[in-house]
Amino acid sequence: MKNRSSFALAAVAAMGILTAGMSAQAAGTLVNVTLTDGAAGMDIVTDKNRAVAGPVSFSGSNKSPADLQHEMLVVKVDSDAPVMPYDDATDRIPEDKIASLGEIPEIDSGEGGALLLDLKPGSYMLFCNKPGHYKAGMHRIFYVE
Repeated sequence: MKNRSSFALAAVAAMGILTAGMSAQAAGTLVNVTLTDGAAGMDIVTDKNRAVAGPVSFSGSNKSPADLQHEMLVVKVDSDAPVMPYDDATDRIPEDKIASLGEIPEIDSGEGGALLLDLKPGSYMLFCNKPGHYKAGMHRIFYVE
């Protein structure tokens, strides 16, 4: 009986390790994103600029010292310096003229949000589309391999 109990415990432990490994693989890449503004301008800062194709989780945090609201949209682009449509009247990228893959909607200062996408290899632009934020530098190219 003792051997069966030891075998059962070993099997349960092996299943736990296997399940944890499968969960980590299914989770894909986690990208921490900081949305910020200040004297140096506006910026989107990521803890990594590349991910492996598949599930990519973006965890966004608004660190605005000026209590500004931010958001983050993801758009597939064809170069490192894409020309984005821009509406000077609204001071934004017209969202009906781009193919947004998803977004972390408006986040108040000190708050956070998340977005999970299944991304294919290529280049993507992460940007804030609140009025004036894109022009103020709140965009970043992100690569998927």
